[in-house]
Amino acid sequence: MGAVTIGNGVRFPLRVMLQSLIAMAALLLATAAGAQTNSIELHSVEIVGDEVTVVYSKDSAICATMFADGQPAQTALDLFCDNGSNISTTLPLMANFDEVFDFGANAELRLGSIAASDTVEITGVPSIMLHAVVLDGPDVRVTYTKNFVNCSNLVLVADAGDVELNIANMLFCGRADNETYVSDYISEYTSQLVPGVDVYLRDEIDLSRFSNTVTVLGDNTLISVEIQGDDVIVEYDKEYDTCTTLFIGSHFGPLASDVEFCDAGPQTVVVPLADFNAGFEAGIDVVLGISEFLPWGTSNAVTVTEQDVEEPAGSCVLVDGPLTLGDRALLSSGSTIHAD
Repeated sequence: MGAVTIGNGVRFPLRVMLQSLIAMAALLLATAAGAQTNSIELHSVEIVGDEVTVVYSKDSAICATMFADGQPAQTALDLFCDNGSNISTTLPLMANFDEVFDFGANAELRLGSIAASDTVEITGVPSIMLHAVVLDGPDVRVTYTKNFVNCSNLVLVADAGDVELNIANMLFCGRADNETYVSDYISEYTSQLVPGVDVYLRDEIDLSRFSNTVTVLGDNTLISVEIQGDDVIVEYDKEYDTCTTLFIGSHFGPLASDVEFCDAGPQTVVVPLADFNAGFEAGIDVVLGISEFLPWGTSNAVTVTEQDVEEPAGSCVLVDGPLTLGDRALLSSGSTIHAD
């Protein structure tokens, strides 16, 4: 077989040149066969609770980016990088997406400027939970969780029809995870917001979205706590019927989880001393409160006292040592003294 002379005068056997050309062609064909198509499809986007599940198909070396109504919606990088068909990934909602990413928005996945999926509507289960409403001096503390962006109103449960209590608009807006919103009582709420009433949160636009009901907590005054022999006498005055318990005032350590003080108004309650745990004793400071709302809604602190209990006439007293003047006084009262 002949030879081929290349530009610099070097001669190669024709057989070698043909083998090289065949190898190069095979390499090109193999590369073309394995090339990625830069395709992206978005199948569904669903929000449930505090998570979002995205189902997509992708064939690209580029990570896809989520958009909602044409705007970038991700707050974290590299969320949609896997390749394959019908990939399902579940992600924390608040940690990964901003508030353009909401129920009813049109979502799409984009591969930079190369390709974009068709849009799909973000679906799921809107949810809102009201944890506590506490009147704390001039402030109102509302603790809640919700997974949609619309603002909500605080609503009073009333026989004649439920009534919105907040005067100001744009309260309780955006998603929240056990957040406490603190606002001014006088400027933002009506006078119907008082301790003891039942309230709930409701979407100001979609009235079908509403929370559970809670009782508004307010003034809670602990008057005295006194140990009298085998009993504990607790005096308090509160404006609501939600049950409270006693806590150590300095760090809210529980003293007796099964001992509750529920009735509203001024109350005097007698509790067996044995119902309290070993940390309960004279000299400690205690408060009344509700465990899930601490430290809000707690009462003032009072110091536990202990009443001296006098031995009744005719009782038997054991004395270790010589009789004292006090022992002789007991004898004169009719008590019997046994010297040990």
